[in-house]
Amino acid sequence: IDNWFSQALEPLKTIYGEEPKRLLTKKEYKASVISAMTLLEVYLRQRLEVIKETTLRTKPLPTLFNLAFESQIINEDQYQRIRDWSDTRNKLVHTKSTVTANEAKRIVNGVYEIIRLVE
Repeated sequence: IDNWFSQALEPLKTIYGEEPKRLLTKKEYKASVISAMTLLEVYLRQRLEVIKETTLRTKPLPTLFNLAFESQIINEDQYQRIRDWSDTRNKLVHTKSTVTANEAKRIVNGVYEIIRLVE
């Protein structure tokens, strides 16, 4: 069943993986940042679960980022950028903050760069 479920979800990965870019082109900057950070979380979680051979679904984001750094999946510079992006994402979700087009593009492109390096 797990194998079937994974195969059934595979096409959605591509669609969901493109969502931050789609939102950027629609000038939905806030949503693009939130979507990009969710995408990064999913990729890091999957990568860590393979390395740690355990599920990490209950781990909060800061713990997930720390584990990725400690496991050398991401380097110190990437870790700091992710923490900064996470702060921006949290402000967007929990306050009435906005994000500029340039900032959203920087975060979305940075997330894709890290995902590419982690894969």
